[in-house]
Amino acid sequence: MTAEKILLIYTTNYTQWPHLPNSVLALAGPLRNSGFDVEILDTVLEDYKSRSYDSYFLVGVSVLSDTSIASGLAISAFIKRYSPSVKIAWGGSHVTALPDQTIRSTLVDFAIRGHGEETMVELALALSNDQPLGEIKGLSYKEEGRIVHNAEREAVDMNGGGLYPYHLLDIKQYPSVHEKFSYNSSRGCPYQCTFCSYEKKWVARSSEKVLDDLEEIVSVYHPEVVRMSEAEFFVSQKRVEEICKGLIARKIKLKWEANCRVNYFAQYHSEFIELLVESGCYNLGFGAESGSNRILREINKKITREQILEVAERTRHFGIDEVRFSFMCGFPGENEEDLAHTLSLIQEIWKINPAIYINGFFIYMPYPGSALYSKAEKSYGFSPPKTLEEWGTLHGLIEHSNRMTPWITKSQRKKLETLSSMVRFHYFSQYFQRMSEKQRLSWFYGSRLLISLFNLMNWFYQVSERIRWKYRWFEFAFEWRAWAYLRDRFLGQH
Repeated sequence: MTAEKILLIYTTNYTQWPHLPNSVLALAGPLRNSGFDVEILDTVLEDYKSRSYDSYFLVGVSVLSDTSIASGLAISAFIKRYSPSVKIAWGGSHVTALPDQTIRSTLVDFAIRGHGEETMVELALALSNDQPLGEIKGLSYKEEGRIVHNAEREAVDMNGGGLYPYHLLDIKQYPSVHEKFSYNSSRGCPYQCTFCSYEKKWVARSSEKVLDDLEEIVSVYHPEVVRMSEAEFFVSQKRVEEICKGLIARKIKLKWEANCRVNYFAQYHSEFIELLVESGCYNLGFGAESGSNRILREINKKITREQILEVAERTRHFGIDEVRFSFMCGFPGENEEDLAHTLSLIQEIWKINPAIYINGFFIYMPYPGSALYSKAEKSYGFSPPKTLEEWGTLHGLIEHSNRMTPWITKSQRKKLETLSSMVRFHYFSQYFQRMSEKQRLSWFYGSRLLISLFNLMNWFYQVSERIRWKYRWFEFAFEWRAWAYLRDRFLGQH
């Protein structure tokens, strides 16, 4: 008997340098192990309209609270129009946070909350065998016009199974794999930052399993770098230490990078940091968020300005090659003094080490499932979208309007957008210098002329950035509005 077919759709990726679609790969393995024929559609690499959906009985759509919603709605509408018998299940962090809104859409048959592996398998088996759905944990659906939310699903066992089934992909279409392989060894984060919608329970793959995975990845795909792409790799220092020692003992030669909390790194003993470097750690990312201790307390970040500076100094001292800090602005209740503290902190970081990346100075947006999302709605005039379709129409407006941040005035947003563009430009300029020739050509459509034009434009904006940053002159920033427009066009946001 031919296995029944399931399609998993990855709705957003980087056009010029696509990364691995890990959220759908995570589902593909368990589904295949349960006897289903699974295919993956990455919408950046394939036009969804070019495919027939009649052969599938179930389609899974993965979305976040971003442009992927609009993409997911367009794909679901296309399937419903031309293959109405196919069932569509949505999953991802947005669905988990707002299952009612999601399942109310006529384009969605099932909403999968939380970790989706077991839920998706049980749903597929139930549909395949015409069985009832009431006992499937983590599932939401409509029954005779009534919305049903089944019991919550427990966190997935990260030690089950092996590597994701990367063979389902045409790896040649993912050149990033050979330069920076994206790998997840854990999920969630135990901290309670109010702006963040990550699940607050941390689950991890054992150090031995991680080492087995890394050994296979290096052997099969030969990446220059492995990126531990989870939210927080360093929750268990003991586990990280075991992984580092295992990499050395097994003679697994690789460079690796990960995200780390500021308060973790600030208190690590020198011996542990030296072990990180010896095992191949060359790049660490830190969420600093603000230079104002008041704001850091407000968002429950559990770090201080002083610790951020200590991390900048310690990473320089121990020879971490690449260090990234990310910042945010426009929080509810943030004032000009708080903003000034953040700008001065960025300046101090660059004085310690000019090579440090400031990964971004992002304007805060309320994300469903976070504590600050509820507070913004109750206390700061935020009126969240009421339907999935309304979320889908927002993606082009969020970046340059106060639809999601009504506490910010128009003049304040212009200033923050200028700052955000300048900092992000500085980051891209640094990043561009470290790009391989292959990646540069990929980003610029294989055109050396476009690269030359970018270099010329880069020089002009570097001059503008230095002058404006030095004198804190962020008004009448016509050139930076032009930069933001070109950036958005290049990234497909207009």
